[in-house]
Amino acid sequence: MKILYIIPDFHHPLVPGSHRHYHFIKELSKRHKITLFSLVQKAVPNAALKEMRTYTQKIHMFSVADVKENTNSRLSKEMQLRETIRQMHEAFRALTLAESFDVVMFHGKILYPLIADCDIPVVIDFCDATSMRLQIQMRHESVRKLPLRFTRYLIAKKNEKNLLRKSDQVAFISARDRSAIVGPGSRLSVVPNGVDLDFWTPKQRRPEPHTIAMTGVMNYQPNEDAAMILIRKIMPVLRQQLENPRLLLIGRSPTPALEKEGALHDDVTVTGFVDDVRPYLEQASVFVAPIYFASGMQNKVLEAMAMNLPVVTTSMVAEGVEINGREELPVVVADEETKFAEEVIRLLNNPDEQQRLGKAGRAFVERHFVWTESAAKFEKMCMDAIAARETAAAR
Repeated sequence: MKILYIIPDFHHPLVPGSHRHYHFIKELSKRHKITLFSLVQKAVPNAALKEMRTYTQKIHMFSVADVKENTNSRLSKEMQLRETIRQMHEAFRALTLAESFDVVMFHGKILYPLIADCDIPVVIDFCDATSMRLQIQMRHESVRKLPLRFTRYLIAKKNEKNLLRKSDQVAFISARDRSAIVGPGSRLSVVPNGVDLDFWTPKQRRPEPHTIAMTGVMNYQPNEDAAMILIRKIMPVLRQQLENPRLLLIGRSPTPALEKEGALHDDVTVTGFVDDVRPYLEQASVFVAPIYFASGMQNKVLEAMAMNLPVVTTSMVAEGVEINGREELPVVVADEETKFAEEVIRLLNNPDEQQRLGKAGRAFVERHFVWTESAAKFEKMCMDAIAARETAAAR
């Protein structure tokens, strides 16, 4: 197949953000010819670009930063983004007129204008239910921010409806996200993330007693809120009942408020950016993620499970990782903060249960979250989309 692959940011492990389509492109390139069409919102290292060129026939990149340099510097980021998408749309039209493609692989709701009038079969990776996350987030939002959040929610709902109407094939990252958009009982595809099991494997794990950890981009609001809950609500309970508890908050871009809060406590470490989070995870006895508004799949939890770490999290996170209810998820779920602290303490006091949950978690990830298997699902969806168009044309 000749695949025109559209993504809203450059997916590569060296670029902050999602790496989901890096893995799919890498796998699909073994059997198909790929032209990459990427919006670029962060700096792309030369090493990342060099590697992606080995998987693609051609790469077209459209940088928001380039727009800022070439137009009025006072333009808002939103206006810069719109201008970049307009340029992408023009380039997309020109490319598809000049060259034939079998299928468009599309990810990125904000890029819908590119495919709105596209005649090529389109396979859409819907990924997560943005509108669901924004709706939940509004329950936790200040009154001052509610109008902006609600506006974004309405835009997200509109984009989601447009994408569903346009797609020949559509996939979601989890059954929970699929249900939020199209309702329960849908037979649309679920294509989960994978985990690099060679990378996310314990090497010299020596868990320190009473040490808990969470990873993530710390200026992302769900992560920052979870980190604040751990510092303000969970750690005080641990200090009352355990000797020398310790909290590790591992990840780039902590907000000034989080850094200030962490600095008030000797037993809390806010690392900021680190080259490798695995040595920190190997220090922890329990991984914690008290996240209360999220959509999609929390890779941080899958990576911790792959590292043989027992996990305590919320139902909001657990629902994004469940496999259609067919198999019990080997994590501890607690939504109320007092109960969350109790479950963390129970695990910290029970090394045997830590080991049992850790092994079960690793095995669960090995069974259900494999990049090659997820890529194969998208490959079949592309073939099905092409076949359906050919059948319709022959009638």
